[in-house]
Amino acid sequence: MTALTVRALGVSALIAVTSLSAGAQAPRNPDWTRFRGPNGSGVSTATNVPIEFGPTSHVQWRLELPTGYSSPILFGDRIYVTGVRDKELVTFAIDRARGAVIWERVAPAQAMPPVDKRNNPASPSVAVDDNGVYVFFQDYGLVAYDTAGKDLWKMPLGPFNNIYGMGASPVVINGLVILSCDQSVGSYVMAVDARTGALKWKTPRPEARSGHATPIVWRAPDGRDEILI
Repeated sequence: MTALTVRALGVSALIAVTSLSAGAQAPRNPDWTRFRGPNGSGVSTATNVPIEFGPTSHVQWRLELPTGYSSPILFGDRIYVTGVRDKELVTFAIDRARGAVIWERVAPAQAMPPVDKRNNPASPSVAVDDNGVYVFFQDYGLVAYDTAGKDLWKMPLGPFNNIYGMGASPVVINGLVILSCDQSVGSYVMAVDARTGALKWKTPRPEARSGHATPIVWRAPDGRDEILI
């Protein structure tokens, strides 16, 4: 499970597609609240979606955005995505039906050149729940906003030492923001209270030397939720 999903091809643009005729309203499809969708499965229950689309086919709207490798995250009537504009690390909230930017916020750090040209300072995807929007930039750390774009909390992290740069995305599990930080030395997985930003726990992973895996959850026979990386 790599977070290095390329969003931008040529001109950086986000295209919403629909299988309905021009002027018809797009169907309301399920939320996609984290990298690779429900529990990282990559499987959606959406119906009536087009199997072919392109620059002139099944386009509902088009919006130019700065380059980023994060995946679009769908929640309610919003799309959340990140990008790099000049040296700014930007999070966008976009109207899902109209393709208009509702708000944008800049993280309190500048983007640095990626250590590997296959990576990008905006590689990790956003995670969303009912209470917030949670963003990880390797050049800053974790940032949380409410749905109106107001700051909830910030947690500076790093600097990191991964020969390819960081790529894992945060996920929200039972009110906790979980982030895996695998690097050459000092790898760890951590949990942060989604509402307050308080660190709940942090576990070293000395066996991990490099990685970009985003966690998934497996429910054990005894009912406990276990995080798999």
